[in-house]
Amino acid sequence: MKNSRKLIISLVVAVIALLIYAQFRSVGKMSQRITELNHGQPIDWKHDFQAVFAHSPVHLLIALAFIYVAYIGRAVRWQVFLSRIRSVPLKPLISPQFIGFSGLVLLGRPGEFIRPYLIARKTNISFTTQMAILVVERIFDMGAFALIIAINIVLSPSLRTLPFYSKFRTGSFVLLAGVLAFALLCALLYASGSKIAAHLRREPKPWRESLADKVQHFSAGLHVLHGANEILTGSIVSIATWMLIAGCYYFTVHAFGTPELQSMSLTRVLLLMFFSVAGGVIQLPGVGGGAQVVTIWALNRVFGVPIGVAALGGILLWLMTSVTVLIPGLLLARSEQVSLTSLSHASEEQAAAEAT
Repeated sequence: MKNSRKLIISLVVAVIALLIYAQFRSVGKMSQRITELNHGQPIDWKHDFQAVFAHSPVHLLIALAFIYVAYIGRAVRWQVFLSRIRSVPLKPLISPQFIGFSGLVLLGRPGEFIRPYLIARKTNISFTTQMAILVVERIFDMGAFALIIAINIVLSPSLRTLPFYSKFRTGSFVLLAGVLAFALLCALLYASGSKIAAHLRREPKPWRESLADKVQHFSAGLHVLHGANEILTGSIVSIATWMLIAGCYYFTVHAFGTPELQSMSLTRVLLLMFFSVAGGVIQLPGVGGGAQVVTIWALNRVFGVPIGVAALGGILLWLMTSVTVLIPGLLLARSEQVSLTSLSHASEEQAAAEAT
């Protein structure tokens, strides 16, 4: 048993090392641009890497605790959304969060259905219901994150001295307006989704039929929520979860031994988190995911962090907020004797079957 545990830990470390290597190669593809930002001077990677641990590696352990508790927060929210269907203990909802997000890190989009698939198996509640909760979860995530960021930009005096502040402020109002408009749209689809879908199907056109199907499925997903109590509780848990993620960001940047990062307040860290999350939806040609690239740009151009430290900061934040889930995720997958690849295939097949 001990040898088996050592083997799986070694495999986890090897996978993380490969991901770090791939990430450094991605940064290498940007090396010319980074050198330009550094006024033509090459980056002293060894010196800047040492700066990460010059202050206190304990900060990284605290950051790790924050991000792991955030995954448990996601399990609590899933429990809230299931509460009117069946009272489900929290414990069987925790491991699917870690295993599912590990699948996302390693497999990308093919791993996104692992969480609902595993929870359906553990709770004996239909996969269709879990997929509906996945849709609702994304809505709450988007709303909570946008609300936190917009309020932070509007109400934080310390951000007013930053470059591009006027653009951030304008963007925050647009973000708040977008959240409000989306909330009103969800309320409309909750109340009248079936009627809207039926109206779209009156004319037999392919695009209207496709849109009607999307409206019908989205409306059905929203009906997982049965009242104001679930909405309020889900909102509170969502905001708390994002603040835990912000805590991970805060302690990660404070692990660096550079004054620009050690002096970053929570309000500035929240703005940095916005850049990182927004960049996560971007795929850059030849580089890949844009979260690290946008984070590096923000650290350097908005917060005045030296480009070498900014590059390492972008990579370390990505590791702490995304890749560290592999440690408990793969261990839990091993203990439950499941394969991420097999789960991904099975969950995609189930999703395709439910869609037909």
